[in-house]
Amino acid sequence: MQEALVLTTKGGKEAAARIRAALSALNGGLGEKRDDVRLLATELVTNAVLHDGVDHESFLHFELRAASDRIEAVLEYPGEPFMPRPRPDEFHFGLHLVDCLSDRWGVERSNDKNRVWFEISR
Repeated sequence: MQEALVLTTKGGKEAAARIRAALSALNGGLGEKRDDVRLLATELVTNAVLHDGVDHESFLHFELRAASDRIEAVLEYPGEPFMPRPRPDEFHFGLHLVDCLSDRWGVERSNDKNRVWFEISR
């Protein structure tokens, strides 16, 4: 059995909190990976808001699928293409967390939108 979440929401400072609230509404499908998924989703949304300027005039689209063997999540948002840097520096460590806590992740570009995804095995 699979649990899923699909959410389109406005960007801005409260976007990460809205994603976390939606994740909290799941019926236990995240299990022991709940905290990791919340952290990774927060990092992806925060990056979109801070680095791509996804404000309250723009929208983020978040999807999560929690199956028995893995959890997959993807965030799509408008913005300039970027090259992911998973190594931490003095001020930026969000993608480093994604790299450390997920089994696979990536960045793609489609229809003038960034698509950042991660997968966690159970």
